[in-house]
Amino acid sequence: IAWAPNVAILERCMARGLTAPAAASRLLAVQNPDRSLPFADWEAEEIAKLFPENSRRTLAGVKATRDAVVQSCSFGTETLFSCHAAFDTAAPEKSYLQLADGTLTLQDLLRADFRNASLIVMSACTSGVVDLQSLDVDEHFGLATACLVAGAQTVVASLWQVNDAATALLMHRFHRNLYTSGMDKARALQEAQIWLRDMQAEEAFAILEARQLDCEDEQGAADAAGALLELRDRGPKPFAHPYWWAAFQCIGSGWMPAAPKAEARPNSA
Repeated sequence: IAWAPNVAILERCMARGLTAPAAASRLLAVQNPDRSLPFADWEAEEIAKLFPENSRRTLAGVKATRDAVVQSCSFGTETLFSCHAAFDTAAPEKSYLQLADGTLTLQDLLRADFRNASLIVMSACTSGVVDLQSLDVDEHFGLATACLVAGAQTVVASLWQVNDAATALLMHRFHRNLYTSGMDKARALQEAQIWLRDMQAEEAFAILEARQLDCEDEQGAADAAGALLELRDRGPKPFAHPYWWAAFQCIGSGWMPAAPKAEARPNSA
């Protein structure tokens, strides 16, 4: 399933798909700016491996400043935000993505140049939440909508506070589906969600324990170890509950648009 804020935006997203590649060829990754998400580093590093070295740009940790992100927005045909986010219910225009030296607000996203972006992934909490209460603004006003208005073809974003480790697993699978298996975006997300839902505990342990976490501080290492320990208390399918896999949604053009068919013309006499 994919949805759009309105038909006009959906039409523009699909039109962009007719003139731009369905799969991204260059990656801009905003990686764990405040160093508080131990699995966000693994997520961004693994996704970056799916792109040639000269076709990826990573702004990690303290390098993920507001100025650096704004200046790099036009680089990525995919932009990955692996960071914190917050939706401001009182003032949606102040909703933001957390960077190393401040925030990237909804207003900043509206002014960004995402015309090259076939995909923006907001691997962050509440990044897909929209304002459904106010009658003064579009009922689908949020961070994802701002990216579509700024030129992006598709956005993947979350509806609630997501788990760091589960999100990293989901995003790794989603991107492999896109760039290794050649799936369309909505299908790639669906398969990744089903895969995470049905994952056996043994497979989860093997993946997460194989990751050699390189945390700069003791708290980060403790958080990573805690995520692994937590899995042992969740039974044979640790991510079966929808909380772990259902938060992310595909917004905009979820499938490769079909080129319009030429009108049939009558045979000339």
